[in-house]
Parts: sequence; C-alpha cells; structure tokens
Amino acid sequence: MKKSIIIIAIWSLFSGLNAQTMKQIFQTLPDTILPSLTKNDRLDLIDLIENNMQNEVTNQLKGKSRMTLLTPNLTKIRLSELVEVQLCKLPTPTSYFICYIHSVKTDTWDSTIRFYNHDWTLVANQQTLFTNAQPSPDFQHLDFNDDTTLTLTSSHFKSESGQLSLESKGSTTVHWDSTQSRFVR
Repeated sequence: MKKSIIIIAIWSLFSGLNAQTMKQIFQTLPDTILPSLTKNDRLDLIDLIENNMQNEVTNQLKGKSRMTLLTPNLTKIRLSELVEVQLCKLPTPTSYFICYIHSVKTDTWDSTIRFYNHDWTLVANQQTLFTNAQPSPDFQHLDFNDDTTLTLTSSHFKSESGQLSLESKGSTTVHWDSTQSRFVR
C-alpha cells in the first residue's frame, strides 16, 4: 500500500510539472533573470493579452514593453524596440526545460540562449542541448517559429577594401526532440 502511495505521489509531481503552461512559467520567472519586468508587470502583460487589450506596460527602465505572443508553450516579449525575449517550454522524458532567448538589435539581431530546469536552475552544459549544426558567426539571431522549431540565422562582418559590411551566412532550422532532450536538424 505504501509503495502505491509513493508511486502515485511521484507520478503526480512529474505530471504536474509537465502540466505547467507558459503563463504559469512566465509568472514564476525570477526577477534576477529578467529584472526589467517585475512580477506585477508580467501578470499585467498576461491579463492584457488574454483580454485582447493593448498589452503594453512601463518597465523598470521607464520604457514600454509588450507581449507579442502567448501560447501554452511559448511566449515572446518585446522589452523595447531593440530587445526581445522568448521563453519556450521544451519537454523531456521526465520533465521539461525552459529555453530563454535574449535578443538585442544592433546592426543585426544578436541572441544569447540559456536553458533552465522547471525550478529556474540554470542547466550547466547548454551545448549538449544542440547538435553540431549550430553555426558560429559574429552575430546569431534565434527565433522560435513554433514551440518546437527554432531558426538560427547567422551573419558576420566582412571587410573589403577597407569597407566593413554585414554579410548573411544563412539560416539553419532545428527541431526539439523530447526523447533526446536536444535540438536536432
């Protein structure tokens, strides 16, 4: 009897983790990861987008931020005209990862990517979550097309006759494989 109760408790814990929606994940996002939006700002953005209202809040930097997409597994937030954050819930065999992409626009978009566990602990070895298809450009823009497909667009500076120009190196699309807990081509 005790074994049955323990098994049910463990199963409930794991199924509860996977049942969390992006709305719940975004609400629990620590202020240390995204300090320009307070918890109240995040709650306001969710309420505004769910009620089809103008979803814009004044962030901690006195700029305007808005949520451009909210699905059960993906959200996109424009912190300003030059900064975008994307959060995606990526399932694994036992739980999920939270993929956090922070993109800044200078001459082109440049993104950084981090992976967190369900409790917002940083995953130590992020490179294992990618195949060897990841480009290594001067600039890289990462953009979720949907909640399992990620496009990596790369570009770099090129110098010809003393002139510096930006050259596109193309795009790669990768898909999240939940059985392997990694992006694959």
